[in-house]
Amino acid sequence: MVSRLLYRDIKNFNYSGTLSDLEAFLNSDSRLVGVEVYTFMQTYPVAKLFKSDVRHLPRCSKDLFKEPCIYVEEATLAKDPPTRLVLYFSNRALLSTYRIFQAVLLMFDIYLFIATVLFLWASYSGIKKRIESIVQLLSNPLELQKKFDKKKKDEFLEIEKKIYKLYKAIRKEFNFNFKLLTLSSELLYYLVKAEALEDFISTVNSLFKMRNIAVKVAKTPQCPKGFTSRRLSHSGFYVCHRKIPSRFLETILNIIDTVLLAAKEKEKNRRVLLQTIEAFAKAIDAMSPWTRGHSSRVAAVAEFIGRKLELSEKELENLKIGALLHDIGKLGVPVSILDKNGKLTDEEYEIIKKHPEIGYRILEPIETFKEILPIVLYHHERCNGSGYPKGLKCEEIPKLAKIVAVADVIEAMTAKRPYKEPHPFEEVLKHLKENSGKLYDPKIVKVVEENAQELKELLERIREDEESQPAERGDRQDRQRASDPTQQKGQTCPRSGGD
Repeated sequence: MVSRLLYRDIKNFNYSGTLSDLEAFLNSDSRLVGVEVYTFMQTYPVAKLFKSDVRHLPRCSKDLFKEPCIYVEEATLAKDPPTRLVLYFSNRALLSTYRIFQAVLLMFDIYLFIATVLFLWASYSGIKKRIESIVQLLSNPLELQKKFDKKKKDEFLEIEKKIYKLYKAIRKEFNFNFKLLTLSSELLYYLVKAEALEDFISTVNSLFKMRNIAVKVAKTPQCPKGFTSRRLSHSGFYVCHRKIPSRFLETILNIIDTVLLAAKEKEKNRRVLLQTIEAFAKAIDAMSPWTRGHSSRVAAVAEFIGRKLELSEKELENLKIGALLHDIGKLGVPVSILDKNGKLTDEEYEIIKKHPEIGYRILEPIETFKEILPIVLYHHERCNGSGYPKGLKCEEIPKLAKIVAVADVIEAMTAKRPYKEPHPFEEVLKHLKENSGKLYDPKIVKVVEENAQELKELLERIREDEESQPAERGDRQDRQRASDPTQQKGQTCPRSGGD
């Protein structure tokens, strides 16, 4: 209807009516920002109207989602007189929708990860509760048979049945019963408390030694002189033992086999949880081609330092998980800032400084990550209070966070970024020594200094392994674009270590 009125007014040389028609035509489509009408003079419009001055915007290329732009369409209104319309469309509405979609997709990924972790934690908790129920039932073995859950058939039900059968046999001889009962209770107690399979096996062997029972659990059939090797049928481990009455030996072996099977299942769930965390850390690093593998390298360096500091296995596990997830808050930082070639503006630097708090808020609802939250929140704090987000002093910063801070700086300085070339390891070591007690914990810097060559070789091995794996084509193209100085603008704020 509008186009018919427009054609009529042009044909009748009613230019005031033509402008009214053009205004109605512009209001009929929100994407339309300008119209030009050409008749006999095909190079000069007889009439034109724009919603706003959009002619400074670039013409759209093939990628409509890169930046605001305009694209042009031409339409023939009539042949007599020859009337042609040039229509200017803006991609702003489309770009806005696309960015909203990106944000929704990112939130979906986060929720999916959280759901996966919660599911794994629920599975782990279920196993732990089943083991704890066995420990509770051991206080009254005669009631054990009544507690069997016939509907829920799993390996733990079999454990309960086996323990019950063992107790029936043990009751025939009080001394024999008492000794095995005590041993079983202790094994199941340590099974619940154990954080890792290796720790549990070590505890079992210590327990047998303390009880003067000549039995030792091993992974291979090789035994010390004077011992006999026996393979456990269910768990797959081996037991080395001296000459023990067969009745007593078989019972002990069955108990060991059963608890080791449960320990393996517990370890399997813990590994799946850790593998999921490692996969998500890789996804975080993949936001930028320049940080590919950053979190895993920081975790390796942090674990190396932690072992030199003689941390417990539990602390080392928390340290590794915290290092893997220390940059999860960068999910809330635009990739354009992460990949920027050169120094950041004040505004951009303030945005990137928020990533520890963003990471803390992401992980805070998950009970599993309660012990690693200080690492995520405080890994950019410095001993002299110049760090962020809280400006803590050295004695206020948690120990594991200080280790990750040093590991983060070591990895970042020795890595190539779009804004710098990698620093030699000797230069990194010099930087740490110069700032020992100022920015970094002196004890941690001392460990790095004493083991510098070994740490340097570790980083080189990790990077060689990564480089031996073929990089994705898109990764290489992103690196080429990021390293092209003609595509970058000037900045004013320096980067800090790890960013």
